[in-house]
Amino acid sequence: MSEKTRSIAAERRSGSIELAVLPNGEALRPQAVERISIEPWATLLGQEGARYAVVVHLVGGLRRVIGSDLAREEAAELGRRCGQVINEAIRGG
Repeated sequence: MSEKTRSIAAERRSGSIELAVLPNGEALRPQAVERISIEPWATLLGQEGARYAVVVHLVGGLRRVIGSDLAREEAAELGRRCGQVINEAIRGG
């Protein structure tokens, strides 16, 4: 068993592992999140307005696209909600 696996198993036994459930339903450990970004999303020819994606960047370079093809306001709101959920999980509730 790797050190990381032992650490996760110990956290589960102690009941100290708190998962953040993101607005898209995906659950992750908030300690694994490095940052949340809003990035330009490719649009189709003739489509009006810029579109965006909300991306959660994880430790180790992994990325999770939480929402895509969003208007700027929708992306900002989704990014805020992701941040709130992650911060609440870190605080333990």
